[in-house]
Amino acid sequence: MVVSRAQPIAPIAGRSGTSPIGTFSSNTGATASTQSSYAVGAFTSGLNILGSTTTYELQNTDYQGLILFDTSSAVTVTLNYALGENFTATILNIGSGQITLTPIAPPPDSVSPLWLVNGATSLTLASGAGCIVAFAERQWYAYVGATFIPVVPVTFSPVTNEWLTGYNALTGAFAASQPAFSNVSGTLSAAQLPANVPVVSFGSGAPSGSSTEGYIYFNTATGPYTGYVYHSGAWQQFS
Repeated sequence: MVVSRAQPIAPIAGRSGTSPIGTFSSNTGATASTQSSYAVGAFTSGLNILGSTTTYELQNTDYQGLILFDTSSAVTVTLNYALGENFTATILNIGSGQITLTPIAPPPDSVSPLWLVNGATSLTLASGAGCIVAFAERQWYAYVGATFIPVVPVTFSPVTNEWLTGYNALTGAFAASQPAFSNVSGTLSAAQLPANVPVVSFGSGAPSGSSTEGYIYFNTATGPYTGYVYHSGAWQQFS
């Protein structure tokens, strides 16, 4: 059984049936009963862009509207108990700051419980998240989508001599840089070198067998070292 409040709920001062948040699409299309305290066409659903606002209290004129926050600062949104029953609105966080939804406490009386949102005293929305809030039977309910605002990857054109080093899931942007020599692993072979670039190696004893044209070898068994270069199919000694 729902017990009536001992103290009436005061209306929101300075509000009328005309919405200050835009006239994108009025909610006059419904024909069936809304089961809501809001009459059909009583308010105009619209887009409420709050930008850098850091504190906001839901109003009756936000009914069935879309509220956008775009700030790097922390935001507090008060869930107003004085709204009509079956109030709904959508809240989106398109900024990098965190939004905290907090139900406002009603006037003290003997029957009012602690008003909560999803059974808790507050609810947070991370950057890029959003929710649909609903107010009914003295409680706030919120459907929260973890990826309510999908991030689309930003087109990245290839850059010569660079590779991808990271991806920002918040902005959809990729990062790239030129690799350092230390990023390359493995052993270089003579066949991988450009033409006419000499390869130098060291060993104990004179070289033998065939090799690659221009290959340079130093015999460390002698002092000073004896040098050899492979040229025209044979090892040639030089000093």
